[in-house]
Amino acid sequence: MGQKPIVGSNPTPSATCCNSAFDSLAEYKAEPVYWARQTGLAVVAARSGHPDQARALLAEFKAKNSDASSYQYAQILTQLGDKQAALDALEHALVVRDAGLLLMHTDPLMGPIRNDIRFQTVEKRLQGE
Repeated sequence: MGQKPIVGSNPTPSATCCNSAFDSLAEYKAEPVYWARQTGLAVVAARSGHPDQARALLAEFKAKNSDASSYQYAQILTQLGDKQAALDALEHALVVRDAGLLLMHTDPLMGPIRNDIRFQTVEKRLQGE
């Protein structure tokens, strides 16, 4: 039996790894704000073992938002485990002054890269050091 896609028109609890992922998926699908919906759907896909779907959602997101959501791209890439690309996106978020950077210090999605020197450098630059 093949795995059902995590992101589809009618998700079922069996399509996700756990009830919390299903609940998150349903909430993100109902999110009216495009960037928040797309980020959430891609993160749920990445964390639920569907990296191809997460990357497809990320590609669609980038095509529609260009540089405007660089911080969110970093969040998604971090959850995909693509540390270098996530840090590249985070550094670009600083260049384009992405408001999402204000969350980076406490953002749990950034946990996997928080101890990286590049992350810490962005954080220091944001604080004006």
